[in-house]
Amino acid sequence: MDVLDDAAIESRLRAASSDCWGTLWSAADKMLASEGPQSEWIFNSGQQPYIRYSDEVNVLLAALDGAGVVVEFPWRQWDGLSRYETGLGLADAPVAESVRVLSMMINSERFVTGTIAHLLEDGTLATALERLRTWHGEQPVLVPARSGRADERRWSRWRLRRRS
Repeated sequence: MDVLDDAAIESRLRAASSDCWGTLWSAADKMLASEGPQSEWIFNSGQQPYIRYSDEVNVLLAALDGAGVVVEFPWRQWDGLSRYETGLGLADAPVAESVRVLSMMINSERFVTGTIAHLLEDGTLATALERLRTWHGEQPVLVPARSGRADERRWSRWRLRRRS
């Protein structure tokens, strides 16, 4: 598995619907505005401790996936989390770096409990989301294509007239 180049990641982001982006921004705003704790360690005797994330975090994670922000790449070999520790430099980096940080965060959580909580607490998650929002805001608004039916009718009429 190769590291996706920046253009491939941006292309994937552009393919997400406006509904997916709206859901993502709504989830991000709710999570970032929430004043309570976003995670809580659960300790049960006879079990490994684990983290329970708030509903806001869980909705955000689903929205990231829904918008196509979670990409497959060899995240274990990628040094981005150390390069962008506490989000430093991420705001000025290509948007693909934020996508990689968010993807790595989600994938890493499966193996290192608390990764999401750490990136939330140190500001990396908020910075990555802000970079993604900035990029999205810079994209041209695409006008939906016409259905083409009027053009098809004109073409059909032209063909019919031509035959007669």
